[in-house]
Order: sequence, then C-alpha cells, then structure tokens
Amino acid sequence: MDIEERNRAILKAWEDFLARDEIDPGVVRKMVADSWRRCKNLRITPYIKKGKIILKGELLLNRIKQKQELIDVALGVMDNLYESVKGSGFVVILCDEEGYLLHVVGDKHVLESASIINFMPGANWSEESIGTNAIGTALVIDSPVQLFASEHYCVGCKSWTCSAVPLHDEEGKKIGVLNLSGHYIKVNQHTLGMAVAAANAIENLLRLKKISDNLSVTNNLLNAMMDSMTDGVIATDTAGNITKFNWAVEDILGMTADKILNKNINVFIIDHLDFKNIFHANLFNTDQEVYLRTSRGKIHCTMTFRDIKVNGQVTGVLFILKKMENVKKLVHKIVGARARFTFQDLKGNNQRFQESIEMAKRAALGTSTVLLLGESGTGKEMFAQAIHNASRRRQGPFVDLNCGAIPRELIGSELFGYSAGAFTGAKKEGNPGKFELADGGTLFLDEIGDMPLDMQVNLLRVLEEKRVRRIGGQTDIPVDVRVIAATNRNLLEMVQNGKFREDLYYRLNVLTIQMIPLRNRKDDLPTLIWFFIEKYNRLMGMEVKRIDNEFLRILSEYDWPGNVRELENVIERAINLALGETLTPDLLPPEITGSVNKTIITEANRNNSCLELAAVEKQLILQVLNECNNNMTQAAKRLGIGRTTLYRRIKEYKDMKL
Repeated sequence: MDIEERNRAILKAWEDFLARDEIDPGVVRKMVADSWRRCKNLRITPYIKKGKIILKGELLLNRIKQKQELIDVALGVMDNLYESVKGSGFVVILCDEEGYLLHVVGDKHVLESASIINFMPGANWSEESIGTNAIGTALVIDSPVQLFASEHYCVGCKSWTCSAVPLHDEEGKKIGVLNLSGHYIKVNQHTLGMAVAAANAIENLLRLKKISDNLSVTNNLLNAMMDSMTDGVIATDTAGNITKFNWAVEDILGMTADKILNKNINVFIIDHLDFKNIFHANLFNTDQEVYLRTSRGKIHCTMTFRDIKVNGQVTGVLFILKKMENVKKLVHKIVGARARFTFQDLKGNNQRFQESIEMAKRAALGTSTVLLLGESGTGKEMFAQAIHNASRRRQGPFVDLNCGAIPRELIGSELFGYSAGAFTGAKKEGNPGKFELADGGTLFLDEIGDMPLDMQVNLLRVLEEKRVRRIGGQTDIPVDVRVIAATNRNLLEMVQNGKFREDLYYRLNVLTIQMIPLRNRKDDLPTLIWFFIEKYNRLMGMEVKRIDNEFLRILSEYDWPGNVRELENVIERAINLALGETLTPDLLPPEITGSVNKTIITEANRNNSCLELAAVEKQLILQVLNECNNNMTQAAKRLGIGRTTLYRRIKEYKDMKL
C-alpha cells in the first residue's frame, strides 16, 4: 500500500469513527485509536483548521523565561538536527510540558505553511487543544510518537507528518517535547529515530549542566561567604569550631575577629546546638530560630545550616545568620506582593457600590480597624487589598487568614505562631504566626465570625496591646499591624446570642463597609460581563466579541446567590465552551436557566390571574419546546422541571402539537 492509499484508508476510518464510533484495528493503530477516543470524550471539534490557544506578548515571554534553561541547552541540538534535515521540508520544534511551542527552526516555506495552522511559538498543541497530534499525544502517553497524515484528529493537521519525543529531567519528570514535522509525503521511520537521538542528547546535556552547577556551588561555597553583605556567614569544622566568617558576623556579634576565630560556635548560641543531631537528622538546608550572645546582649536571629563537602565528603558546616528584623523585611517583600488589587480593579458604577468604594478610600487614609460586611463572592478580599494598597502600609505585607477554613485547634498557632516544642508535631525551631508576618502591614481576617470564642480573647489582647505571644512562648513580641476583618454573618446578632464577644465586636466595628450583592447592582452587569469576557479572551486566546440578547436577559433576571464570583465563573465557563464569537444561552449552566424559567412561571401565575393557570403554563411550555427544537431534555432543564413532569404536562394538554 503506497502513502496515498494508506492515507485514504485512514481518512475513511476516521470518517467512520466520527459517524458510527467504530474503528477498524486493521487500519488504525491502537495508539491512534485510543487518542481519537480521548478527543471524542473531550468533545474536541474534529473540523478545527488551526490551533485555537495562542499565548502572545507578556504571557509568551513569561513562559519562555520559565523554560529558559531548557531552551538554552536545546538550541544547539536543534540547530544540529535541522542541519541534518535542512532543505527536506521539515521544521524542528521545542515545546514545554503543557504543549506550548517555545522555539521553531526550519525551512522558510515550511514555517510559512506551519503558521497558517498556528503551528508557531506560543500556540498550544496539547490533545485537549487540537486533538490527536504527535506533541500532545506524546505528552499523554509519555512515549515517542510518530503520526501520519489522517491519523491526526483535526482536519487542519492532516497534511502533516510529525515525530515527537518527550523530554525528562534527571528525576524522570516531563519538562517538554522535541518534535520534527513536515508534509506527510515525507514520512519516514528514520525521522522518529533522529528525534529520539536528539532528545537523548538534550537530556544528557541537562544532566551534565546540573552536575556542573552543583560542583560550582560546592566549590564556591566558602568564597560566597564574602559576597553576603547583609547576612552573617560562618564556616565551621564538623565539631563546630569556627574556621571562617565574614564581616557581617563581626557586626552582629559586636566583636573583633580575634574573639571569634577558632572559637566553638556554641560559645555564641544561648541554647547550644547538638552537632551530632545536625548530621544524624540531616538538618542541612533547614532554618532554626536562635538567640545569640553578643556584646550588646541577646539578639534574635534565624540560622540556616548547609553542609560543606570536599570530594563528596562532609568536612564542615556553613551557617547563615539573619537578624529577625531583616527576615521580616524579606517576608514583607514576598508576602506583600499578594495584595495585587487596587481601587481601579473594582468595576461598577452602581451608586451604592460607589458609595462603598468611597468609604473604603477614606478608610485607607487612616489606621483604624476596618470591618467588611457582605455575602460570599461580593469582593471583600478585593476591597481589603485595595485599602491596603492605597494606605501608607502599601510597602508592607498583606497577609490573609480565612478563620473558617482552618481547624479550630490550629487557628491559634496560625495567628500567633508557636515556640519550639510547643506541642507534638511542632517544628523544632518554632514558627511565626500571621501577626508577626504582617508586621508593618495589613492582616486580613476573613470569616471572622467563625473564629472560636477562646481565640477571640487572644485576638482582642493583641489588638489592644499591639503585642503577640507565641503559643508555648514566654516573650511578648511587639507588632505593628492593621487589621481588616470580613464576614458574611450578622455579628451583632451573634453577640446577642453569646456566639461572639461583645468587646471584640466593638473593637472591630470601627469603620464598617457594606458590600453590595450583585442582585442589588444589576445595572453593573454589562460592565462586569464585558470585563470578564476581555479577561478570559486574553487568558485563553479566544475572540468572543458579542453577547446574545437572550444570554444577557437570562443573566439580568437571575438572582446571583454567588454574586460577582459566580458571575465570573459563569462567563469563564461560557468562553471555554464557545465555538464562535458570540455567547449564547446554551452556554449557560442549567441551574441558571432553570432558575430564571421557574421565576417566569411564578410571575406568570402571579400576574395573569385573569387567565387559567393551565393556559399560561401551556403557552410557556410550547414556547420553550419550540426554542429547544422539541428536545425534551433541554426543555425540561430550561423550565426547571423534571423530564417526567414535562411528559405528564404534555399528556394533559392533548391538543398540544409537537
């Protein structure tokens, strides 16, 4: 059988599979058949002519940056591979482990053909995106794959032959794919062999680079001591005797070099270290809080242990000392980045919503505690982050804690931290709590109404005294934290029922901001809908440009118990399912269309008292059946009733024409 005859046979088998869900095993390989079935189960449209998901701009640059090491190592191998096939109509492609194309090398005319189907950097060629193809299928089965012409699931790929090989790191984890593609007339088993050899070369180079990097780190550990200009670095032998240190150690201890060199490190640590345990328990690369004995008294630090090796043998220990105040500054930079929302991100022109924003802006200017009240999904955390980012604490951390999502027995340690050995399972070095991590910034306590009563006492003490004591600790630690609390509960009612402390309630209830539920600001629906459409168009590479009037009507009549969060989920779902540029009612969840249609029936019963109930109901059922092309399942969902109930109603109206 020649190439064209083989292609026609596979194409016929593909058409039979789409029509009758049958596959001839004598024509279609099992690997391909399995992939076709996966694609059908995923409801991938087989008539897609080009890739749909394409990353551009910053999204593509960020993904390339994340895989830069792989790209740097692979480029030389790809160039050599291309030299072997240059002029033969092939392109060499490097992808990441999610199927996104990162780098392409090939003949100019082939690259131009590839671009027509979006076979270019930034495009996603996973099975979930474009059906059966060598790249996506190789990732799924984690094995080399060669696909020929009509073995591809989608029509846009059927003129290609592709050979793909997964790439793995030294631990066997998938990190990418190397692929060779050309016109199907060029199909050759040797192509897959070349791709396998090139992939092996890339993996070997990655392993060699890893070994080289490790050797470089080991050889330069002691020299790196002097490069740490803010942290103290001490090198000791295996007994703890100090052999080297940097200037920062002298500054931390307040001592000259002659009083430090050759001394045992335990001379300066108030609670001595057990060196045998460091080696026995392999505590290297772990952190521990210690108190150092210095010329200026006791200093609180964190200490990190790292082993020093020569020819694979541990010859000493490297200690990195950080003053606790410096650790907090570092945490501020890392954790503070979580406050990403500003007032510009709060979308809506509803008058009551704008009044809440204005109240929040005024709150941002002060330092008082803020209480955000509102239903789930109304944007309480967004408001909290916006207040933080508009305040004088914007350079500090924004730390959040959901009081309702943490087990009762753990909430104390999460909020206030714990000291070494405070309880079974506690870290030996202890752990700071959210108040310490939020020092100099904002602590957002979500679902404050779910906080246990016994913890409310401790929280009130911290708010009043501006000091926190870790569980099991003996020392009070000063903290400078602004608290923003939020709840969907009626705290005053809880106070009256003895479920929330009255003194804490009045301590929190200084500046209160009411969140507006979406059902009370439906004039903002169009603004929010288009905001989310633009967001998910950008994230998913889609091009939704229009909204069907019926789609908007249903959303406008829905009550939105999940508020803005639910609306965002609905729009994200609709864009995921959309095949064209318009959002239509069939893309909405059944619970929304059913809820709206129940309301229609209820309103009809209430407002049309002059009509017989049966006549009104019959008219509505006829209308919905017509809109659903007499599909009983869809009609029942839209009416919000069971299919059996719908059949019974139809039977009652014998004159109904279906």
